[in-house]
Amino acid sequence: MAEEDLRHRRELEHKSREAEIALRQAAQDLEQRKLTEYYRMGQFGQMAGIAVSIFAIGGALVAAFYGAPWQVSAAIKGLPIAGIVLSLRS
Repeated sequence: MAEEDLRHRRELEHKSREAEIALRQAAQDLEQRKLTEYYRMGQFGQMAGIAVSIFAIGGALVAAFYGAPWQVSAAIKGLPIAGIVLSLRS
């Protein structure tokens, strides 16, 4: 009876350790997924910023080409540049 009790206790401890290992592995996997998603969102933000800047510069060049006042070109270029400066300050 004591041997069966000891065997049962060892089985429970073994199952407990396996569950703890599985839980830690799941937590590590979740943390890795969060970091990967954070990295992807950063990349998306950088690409979106580049696209907005390119379109703003292109719009300013088109406005200047068609004879718009210089204030229009400055305003078209200034808004994305102000956004970039604000994001870098944060």
